[in-house]
Amino acid sequence: MKELQKGIIDEYKNTAALVAVVSNFYYYSDPAQERSATPEFPFCAFRIINSEPSWVMGKDRLESLDVRFHIVSDETSSVEVSDIFKELIDCFDFAELTVSGYNTIYCKRIFNIPDRLDTNPKTWQYTVDYRILLEEQ
Repeated sequence: MKELQKGIIDEYKNTAALVAVVSNFYYYSDPAQERSATPEFPFCAFRIINSEPSWVMGKDRLESLDVRFHIVSDETSSVEVSDIFKELIDCFDFAELTVSGYNTIYCKRIFNIPDRLDTNPKTWQYTVDYRILLEEQ
């Protein structure tokens, strides 16, 4: 859903504290694309991992979407990814995203975990999942 991608990027761009700690923020469509890229560290990549439509009273169309953020740092300690994580949740926890054609019902964090990447033990990753409920206007 391109409207949501734009809404997330706009929310990021309008949050100076998050932009200050991670300037490389982008959408990717599949994990292979994200792994094959050689982005500048630190970075935050996100993608929509699930989308489920539903209806209320047979007329109000809702869209429930799960969005996964990957915060990645090549620092040897987890301080940098933790700092970015803090700013990410300050930006997106219960955010009222601007999504063309939709009203945001909620944007709530449902999962987060820091970990070292298997491919490079010096690289930290923080995975953060959000569930976003949108109502069609």
